[in-house]
Amino acid sequence: MYTVNFISYSSAILGHQHCRESVLLDIFSISVQVTWKHVKRVIVIRVIVSILGAAQCAVCAPMELAKTRMQMQSLGERSDRSNSKYRSVSDCLRKVYRTEGFAGLTRGMASTAVREVPGVGVYFLSYEWLCHSLRSTDTGQGSLFVSFIAGGLAGCIAWTTIYPVDVIKSRLQADEIVPGQSTCYRYNGIVDCVRKSVATDGVRVLVRGLNPTLARAFPSSAATLTVAAQFHYYVCGDVIESS
Repeated sequence: MYTVNFISYSSAILGHQHCRESVLLDIFSISVQVTWKHVKRVIVIRVIVSILGAAQCAVCAPMELAKTRMQMQSLGERSDRSNSKYRSVSDCLRKVYRTEGFAGLTRGMASTAVREVPGVGVYFLSYEWLCHSLRSTDTGQGSLFVSFIAGGLAGCIAWTTIYPVDVIKSRLQADEIVPGQSTCYRYNGIVDCVRKSVATDGVRVLVRGLNPTLARAFPSSAATLTVAAQFHYYVCGDVIESS
């Protein structure tokens, strides 16, 4: 999900006067005098990353809605593919549009934006900080090892931060209008979903499923950022973090 954002993010960072040292790492370094110019560049990068996170919602929200609906249809009695309500992603989106209109396709988009905007920022900024911290320990490990560990930990940090919002997003997208059974949604929005979910299942519902999510986040994020960093190296002739 974050690979394209990573390339854009790295390009913004490499606009700094030190090609092999990011703005964020300059601020972390005690040997560099932090100026308003450094801080302003970090703010600009943070805004760019947030915009990237918001922009991808237009694509990923309908896709995640289809994924959630198709996963939920397997609950209850086991049924073969011929009896499934949704046969494919396109079939799911077509039926959602037919029964719920355009609003149905965009259901959960606001919560997706609330998740992605801070999530992408936390993901990349924590990656930068972790790269700097791991290098400062002087373990003698190469940049590939640093990217792998920092990427995995950054993914875990980001998902831990945004997970409650992801739970609400999934509940909103799983909530559907079934012809002949219901005429309105159970949840009227993000706040209503939070209130009803906590009232029914307690506060712990907001972190339900976090452990398997983190178990997935570490290897997937580590692989994503390691491959993206190497791709950046071969295309641009430099890596984001200094070796």
